Amino acid sequence: MQKLQGYRVCLEAGHGYHEDGTYDSGANKKGIHEHVLNVSQVEHVAKLLEAQGCSVSKVICIKGNGLSLSDRGRQGAGHNVFLSFHHNAFNGLVQGTEVLYHPLGSLADKHFAEELSERIAKALGFANRGGKKQNLGVLKTVPDSVQAAVLIESYFMDNRSIDPDDLEGVSLKAADAVAEYVAEYLVTKCKPTIPVMVAPTKCEPVKEELSPAEPKKIDFKKWKR
Repeated sequence: MQKLQGYRVCLEAGHGYHEDGTYDSGANKKGIHEHVLNVSQVEHVAKLLEAQGCSVSKVICIKGNGLSLSDRGRQGAGHNVFLSFHHNAFNGLVQGTEVLYHPLGSLADKHFAEELSERIAKALGFANRGGKKQNLGVLKTVPDSVQAAVLIESYFMDNRSIDPDDLEGVSLKAADAVAEYVAEYLVTKCKPTIPVMVAPTKCEPVKEELSPAEPKKIDFKKWKR
């Protein structure tokens, strides 16, 4: 049985198309849209978790299939963990990782955000800005049954020290750290949401073996008429 079999994770790529058909690129650095980087992270984390047996739901809002923020959060129903992927931007100078959780979220959300922020920051070599409370629509509607729900701001993509051609590589490095931490969290803090069906062992019929010293006895009485 694979390590993450029975666990479920919901991954949402921030921005993209909304329910009214409008497109939101998120931050933009020389034509590179934040949403595209968010999608790359979702696909990468999904691949890594699925390889370990985890069931992954991807919320990627493409043209003609947009969702509101609240509807995106509701997709977390039935999952152990809900993650919304984003990238920060400010003035081209700030750098660091932060993971956000809803003010009405649980203590588990807070701890998950703090620990995940530390993991990503360490992997990237950036400052750890930590777990932070923020009233975000996408997290507000995530069901309480989901053990941890956070929004990840992997780093500031507009920082001048990062070449635009290197953005995806940095994002995937952050995604590696996310997948590693989530896998650890699932097996140590969560219970499987999907019953794990173990295939029954194939039993071979037992063959009767006779010892040469003990020949099989035949009851001749039953042959009499």
